Amino acid sequence: MRGDPRAVRVRWTFSGDQPSRVGRGHLLDGDLILTATGVTDRDLAAVRVQLAGSAQEYRCEVVWPAPETGLPAPVRAGAVVLRVTEPGWNRPPGLPPLRWGQLASNRPGCSVEVAGGLNGVVNVGAAAKRQRYHVTVERTYRSRIGDSSIGAAVLCNDLILGVVVLVETDREWAWLNAAPVPVLLAQPGFRELVGPVVAEAAELQPVLEHPELSGARPPPATDRVEVVSGLQEWCGSDSWFSVRLLVASNTSERTEFVNELLVALRNLGWSGGSLRESTARPDLDVAGHLTVPTLLVVDNSEHRSGQLLDLVEAVEKRSRPAGGAVAAAKVRILLLAADDGDWWEDLRSEHWLLRDLGPGVVMSLPARPR
Repeated sequence: MRGDPRAVRVRWTFSGDQPSRVGRGHLLDGDLILTATGVTDRDLAAVRVQLAGSAQEYRCEVVWPAPETGLPAPVRAGAVVLRVTEPGWNRPPGLPPLRWGQLASNRPGCSVEVAGGLNGVVNVGAAAKRQRYHVTVERTYRSRIGDSSIGAAVLCNDLILGVVVLVETDREWAWLNAAPVPVLLAQPGFRELVGPVVAEAAELQPVLEHPELSGARPPPATDRVEVVSGLQEWCGSDSWFSVRLLVASNTSERTEFVNELLVALRNLGWSGGSLRESTARPDLDVAGHLTVPTLLVVDNSEHRSGQLLDLVEAVEKRSRPAGGAVAAAKVRILLLAADDGDWWEDLRSEHWLLRDLGPGVVMSLPARPR
């Protein structure tokens, strides 16, 4: 795993004779920094941040949660957002895009990295119960764990999943409790401060293509609006699993349209993207463990029947878990192809989930006006 290029050092100074504390933080966009206090009921005198490789410290203020009376004020343990107020602040150049994420499956043992070069594993079951990510750090890193890890970002596949708010240790092991991004986004004022945020599914990143998606796109043509609306209604239907085939001969127009659809769905809390053609069968197993509504897009489907059947087989695991219960999260598979010829009929005959898809399964994408 790689280090966190957005990591900063955070120094908290308290009033009176209370000792200062050094922790970590994660650069957001603009002059904002996500970190955590790690202390309770201390009167804050000042907080400063230091970029990697620099001796310069920059004074900051706490802007979230919003202080009621201004500094100095008691600081409660938990995630906070700082704003740099020191003149002369310059963000380091060449930072990768800020991407937010969440754990979107119930597979045990998701590997993560904590800023500072620590590797660990998240117990997803415990996370669901406590609304915290419980990160077990590998034994070899035990000696490097302490209060200085508080405020560090928890990363997975280039996504920030959360921020460390508590450290627990014993002789051999260490555990980090992190506030997850979805929990932060649900708190009053957080989303308004950090701007439009979409929490991508971390476990899906290795199997998806990564086109640059943006919420600010030109509106689709009127006839395409109807197709987008129809697919959104399809995604929102009650069934846990469904497939649609979208026919369009122009590859670039298919890609453009799918990006429009993915942006619309992400703004509604869905995850997903276009499946990589090179994805190996074992990597598709994640599709059988999804816990958030997901749209998986398969382009050039007429040439990928083998991979499609592997994908459907992975998704089918959700219909036969122990106890017979079906997972609540919806899974939609959107196929893109130039036609709905013999390959489509042959594919549907290969798996029971594809045989009875109901009416309106095949849709056509109107050509964009020139």
